[in-house]
Amino acid sequence: MRGENGGDFYQGCFFWELSSFLSITVSTLELCLLLPTQGTNEIAPKVEDACSVRKLEPGTLEKLVNYLVPAQRCGDPFFVPAFLATYRRFATTGQVLDLLFHRYEFFHPNSEDDQQNKSALSSFLETWLRQYPGDFCQGPDLACVKQLITYALINLPNSEIISEVCRLLTQRETH
Repeated sequence: MRGENGGDFYQGCFFWELSSFLSITVSTLELCLLLPTQGTNEIAPKVEDACSVRKLEPGTLEKLVNYLVPAQRCGDPFFVPAFLATYRRFATTGQVLDLLFHRYEFFHPNSEDDQQNKSALSSFLETWLRQYPGDFCQGPDLACVKQLITYALINLPNSEIISEVCRLLTQRETH
């Protein structure tokens, strides 16, 4: 489906399940436990609906990574946390960074859409750094940290990413 600005956005955010990528079935009941109700009059799904299973076709890592920034932009409260909690089962941090940085290799300075993507990408990376700092400190050469710093200096110089990396490295040295 096309978004307001012409970009591709996945509709039906709460039916998107990373677990389907891993061939794990999640029942409606389990899914509903994750979803907040939006109004005081809204009734939660019935327990008898728990047997129905909602699952999407398995996607590729590239499709999942390509949806990270649009999910951040549209305020999807489930996709990014679910991805960050589960991606290690089927990918490495380096693979995710490679795909993400290839997808957002260049930003047009006069494009409002690109500026929004840049902001969402920065927000996603900052969230990832804060919530899962260990993902970036694997290996003796800290390749993911170096890759992230290089990308941020070139493409996201006004973000908090560099200061987050410095904080992470300082914490790493003191422990």
